[in-house]
Amino acid sequence: MTATAQPLPGQCHRQVVEVRAEVVAGVRHDVGAYVRLWGYGELAEAAALCASELLSNVGKHTDSVTCVLTLERRSRGVRVTVSDSSGKLPVVQEPDWGAEGGRGLLVVAGVADAWGAAPTGEGKDVWVELRVEAERPRACGERTGLPPQLLDAALYFAPGGAEDVERDLRCTLEAHDTGDHHALVLDLPDPAGALWASWARGGAPAAVLVLPDCPAVCPTAGTPCCEFAAHPGAHTWQLTP
Repeated sequence: MTATAQPLPGQCHRQVVEVRAEVVAGVRHDVGAYVRLWGYGELAEAAALCASELLSNVGKHTDSVTCVLTLERRSRGVRVTVSDSSGKLPVVQEPDWGAEGGRGLLVVAGVADAWGAAPTGEGKDVWVELRVEAERPRACGERTGLPPQLLDAALYFAPGGAEDVERDLRCTLEAHDTGDHHALVLDLPDPAGALWASWARGGAPAAVLVLPDCPAVCPTAGTPCCEFAAHPGAHTWQLTP
């Protein structure tokens, strides 16, 4: 038998693998199937790729005839571990870009959220961790209306008239159990910031405030945070609307 499956009770699968290319290809399919079964379909392809690379490295860089593949379901993803009989720890090296292979650990390091290696009494473990994106916090969304007296105050800042003033107010901060709600009333010309209404939980807005804009910018999309400076909680792009 070339690959002996030994599933363990619970959220773990362990498999003894004979290090041959045709066996590795089959195991890659099995890894994807287990990861999907555990509810992490978005990680299945990456987990299968990492397992394949780690198993292939055993055949290329050690004298081990067999190794042990262990899959573990974690609270936010999966961990893939390959155990072999060689005590030599892997090192990521600059590959020969003219060669067809030799990029296994570079591939793993680029795909995995974390990876590492550790000696054991019988050789070593090489592992990778893949995680799903953390659930984003939600926006507060508490709604209220802009009182007439505050509309009059806001119009002082609105050269375009009442059409520029937001009267249906919604708190855009991260959901919170304490502190005041805040909602945008009117954008002001740069660099003045914006006009915001604030109100206590269960109450109505009692004032409008000119607050500077939050200077934070999303590092990937380049979009600015739409809140005010020093606001509590997450930035706009970190929230679920």
